Amino acid sequence: MTGSRFATNESGAAADWGGRMTLRVGRQLRPLTPWLLIQTDVWFGEQRLRVENLSERGQVARWTLSAGLGLSWGSP
Repeated sequence: MTGSRFATNESGAAADWGGRMTLRVGRQLRPLTPWLLIQTDVWFGEQRLRVENLSERGQVARWTLSAGLGLSWGSP
């Protein structure tokens, strides 16, 4: 990934151990199955974000939580 109108462009890569937990519940109403999905991702390492020429620094979130609604056709 690169930026534009900056004096220099830098990038980096990192890897951390983590895990994902997912809960999906639904009700089969043939031929459709509506469902709700709740998912969380957890990262065990710590990553810090630094942007040059800005005094603010921040820590990248170590976990995320998301939810979704869906509709499946046919058997799950």
